[in-house]
Amino acid sequence: MGNFYLTGDDTITLQQGEDSRTLADFPNGDVAVISKPNANSTRMVGKNANGIFAFNAEGNAIDMTLRVLTGSPDDKYLSALETFYKNNPTEFILLSAVFNKTLGDGKGNVNSKVYSCLGGNIMKQSDSAYNVSGDANQAISSYSIEFVDSNVNFQ
Repeated sequence: MGNFYLTGDDTITLQQGEDSRTLADFPNGDVAVISKPNANSTRMVGKNANGIFAFNAEGNAIDMTLRVLTGSPDDKYLSALETFYKNNPTEFILLSAVFNKTLGDGKGNVNSKVYSCLGGNIMKQSDSAYNVSGDANQAISSYSIEFVDSNVNFQ
């Protein structure tokens, strides 16, 4: 018999110092995407298939894209963080994030894959659109957050 995986109870929590917020104002589709833009190591191949592997600290970096409903409390929170950084970059407290991917096996057992991200900043907001043809995406705000360090654990 095959394996079964049930999902749907994921959470995304942003922290800034002692302040934390679990995001909830999500639209349809992918509401959070986490990607690792860099490899964990670099490789060089020499004569006679000699190989050198070197740790690449850039491999710890994480890019996160969040999509929230425009004008929602989460949108206002994220926008305020970006505005604070632009107005006070040296006083800004870097963000951390916990993305908890909850998985069930169909037998009542639950595991979580937890992405912990540290040293983050909102890099940009999405563009806005005014569409008279009924495009619902104009009611979605997107934020790009980059983190300098990350860990992935199973619980």
